[in-house]
Amino acid sequence: MTRQAARKMAVALALGLAGAGVLVAQVPPGLAPVKPVEFGADFPAAQFSNLNRSDGQAPTINLATYLGKKPIVFVYWMAGNPRSEKILMDTQAAVDRAGADKVVFLPVAAAAYGSTDVAPIRERTAALKLKAPVLNDEGFRLLQQLNVHAVPNIAIVDAAGKLRLSNGGALGQTLEYKLDVEGAIRRVATTGKLSTYGVLSTYYPVTELVGKKCPDFDAPLINDTAAHSLSSMLSPDKVNVLVFWSVDCPHCKATLPKLNDWLKGHPPGLNVISAARITDDATKMRTAEYCRVSGFVFPTFVDKDMQIGATYQVISTPTVVVIRPDGVVDSVLLSGETDLGAALEGKRNQILKTAAPKG
Repeated sequence: MTRQAARKMAVALALGLAGAGVLVAQVPPGLAPVKPVEFGADFPAAQFSNLNRSDGQAPTINLATYLGKKPIVFVYWMAGNPRSEKILMDTQAAVDRAGADKVVFLPVAAAAYGSTDVAPIRERTAALKLKAPVLNDEGFRLLQQLNVHAVPNIAIVDAAGKLRLSNGGALGQTLEYKLDVEGAIRRVATTGKLSTYGVLSTYYPVTELVGKKCPDFDAPLINDTAAHSLSSMLSPDKVNVLVFWSVDCPHCKATLPKLNDWLKGHPPGLNVISAARITDDATKMRTAEYCRVSGFVFPTFVDKDMQIGATYQVISTPTVVVIRPDGVVDSVLLSGETDLGAALEGKRNQILKTAAPKG
């Protein structure tokens, strides 16, 4: 990753949009880094302003009030981001189920990098009717202390005041056999104790679509202003492949030409469609030119401001969604897939053989 890309991701974190890569937490340029808290070590006390202006809320929150007395569940979230707000509210409900009198729930948010405007956070806090305080993470101190790798981020401090896990991306994210993040919240609420799990692997919410009907959408193609629906472009007798990518993503520009070359020699049984992230007219022009020069044999949807990507809960590119002939999502291949052509050929053989009529 280039220094410029790292800086873009740092700013993107504050804005809640990763763009062409996984939303990795970076220390914004110009800010002194804060040492992450070691897992299993005491979490430091500090005072934060409270962005929740609902009746009865204290203007400031001092962590010393809770540390070493009750477990704390932090949720680092981004106002206005649907996925982030969903996990925030889901976690509040999970804490309520576990016992709000036994666990302290503390959402954390920060103004966009380079800004001190927290009005959008206050507005969304009121709209969501949050009951808990919302800590204002000025200077991204908590982001660094909690080892935030992606937003939304669930972190848990046990009743002894020790940090036990971070980077939780969903309540159903698995920690170990028969224990997920919500189970960890219930356990720490009941016993006050929790094993040390450290930084959890990045959670990819797009995988929640597996086994479900793929979401339909309408959008123009990169070389056509008319809107087309995904459903109209899916094949009922082939394995459909929806690829999310960006012209500014180095991994995409390494992967897509290889996929295109592979498709030229292995066309039967696969129907490949892509959706390219488009932020403005300049990006659209560069994307269209890249598709033309590369000679892509598959159509490309215009994913304006990642609206399609948000529907599919895509947080990294390239992300490949494999869809069965009946429109149900079979599987998801992420950017770490080394040989996409071979993987898709395996999926094609597996799915079409399974879907073939018996007799």
